[in-house]
Amino acid sequence: MSKQKNVPNQTFDNFIVSRSNEKAYSACLDLANNPQGKFVVIYGANSLGKTHLLYAVNNALIRKKPDLKICLINYEDLISQYITALHKNDTDIFLDRLLETDLLIVDNMQFVAGKNYTQEDIASWVNKMILMGKTVVMSFDRPIKYYTALIKGTCESNPENCKAIEIKKPDYLLRKEYLDHILKEYSVSLPSFVKKYLVYLSRMTFSAMKGFLCKLSFIEKQNGTKVSNLDIKKCLSSYVVWKLR
Repeated sequence: MSKQKNVPNQTFDNFIVSRSNEKAYSACLDLANNPQGKFVVIYGANSLGKTHLLYAVNNALIRKKPDLKICLINYEDLISQYITALHKNDTDIFLDRLLETDLLIVDNMQFVAGKNYTQEDIASWVNKMILMGKTVVMSFDRPIKYYTALIKGTCESNPENCKAIEIKKPDYLLRKEYLDHILKEYSVSLPSFVKKYLVYLSRMTFSAMKGFLCKLSFIEKQNGTKVSNLDIKKCLSSYVVWKLR
């Protein structure tokens, strides 16, 4: 388990808070202020800010508590280490290293869906860490009903120390604020009706919106002129079929 480096662009200060994510934001902020004996699960659809919040917790605690042993890792990397330990009959060493960690942050946990035995193993690790006053934070891209063995195995044992919080789909105001935020990063000359369309295009994720604007920004810099409606249409064609007026 290696300590994660600070990622300065993922902080609580630049996370856009709205009704759809305020509970998850508050839980992670509370955890960053008091990281002792807790298990927090953040779940919701892809590209809603779950990873941003995990890095924000990591970054805040690296700054506030530099001696804290933090491990921020993807599910696949964590399980890869576990499988290697199984093959070498070194599971005790793997668990000892895990329990040395004060804060375990695991992203992309959705891949454990349908793997009940693995979920039970992870629940066992989490319970041991909580009993030792350690903290675990995990993110999932799918509803928690797919992780019954893990959630029941932890929350039923430690109901007062466990939270499972959903980040819901962003509303109009959040999408508008996010678009304004990204346009400051990628200075693109967009017609007002295109901006309005992007805000109402709820099926376009935030990561897709960012990629779309990044591509337009590159075209503007390459051509030295404002993007045309044709440029916008071509860039957007991979996301949705639409008609420009």
